[in-house]
Amino acid sequence: MGATLLLSSCATGPARITQSESANAIEQVVALNERMVKSLSRGDLSVLERVMAPEARVNGPNNKVATGHQILERFRNGALAHSEYDRKIEEAYVSGDVVVLMGEEVVVMRGSNQANVGEKMRRRFTSAWRKNNWAMAANCSAGDECRQYPLTELAARRKLKFWRQATQLLNAVPILRKSGIE
Repeated sequence: MGATLLLSSCATGPARITQSESANAIEQVVALNERMVKSLSRGDLSVLERVMAPEARVNGPNNKVATGHQILERFRNGALAHSEYDRKIEEAYVSGDVVVLMGEEVVVMRGSNQANVGEKMRRRFTSAWRKNNWAMAANCSAGDECRQYPLTELAARRKLKFWRQATQLLNAVPILRKSGIE
């Protein structure tokens, strides 16, 4: 619910992106995303620390929602570590004062406490970046590895509620699409 409230406040805030600004906004967010991906693939958290919004929520492939702070801590203490991390953006668009990126990410986990260590995992991602220094406010990653985590009824209801509310929000705002970004 926290992420839903966050998305609602982003879309109704005063800093809407005009149609003429949308291409520039998308380019800026795509560039930040690319820097974050390269940084994470090297094990460097500096870009993620800079772009993760203080109120960020991440819906991870383990079927759990975590705060941005919790995700950063998991990287710092080695609970999350990638030997390979890449994203292919298939869709990028503006909704209110948010830029949404969607596509595929390829991840190879490292570390002894990781599930699927050394195995290449392909998963779908959606991330929402809010205006005002382009901070990543929400991210969701899901793929085949999700099957190993049992989805409790409560977790399933929360995930469904999150995506229903996010979809309602996005459907309520005109969407400007820019396809073919890689």
